[in-house]
Amino acid sequence: MLSQLTSSSRTRYFAAIDVQRDKVVSCVYDADLRRPCDEREF
Repeated sequence: MLSQLTSSSRTRYFAAIDVQRDKVVSCVYDADLRRPCDEREF
């Protein structure tokens, strides 16, 4: 699943969730800096 989030400063972020059998990983990607800004594993 991939969705685009927009803040008031017009910075573009993308959020993704990977659901597997034994874990869930989420990541937020800063499109302007072209790098992940937050990644978590549950």
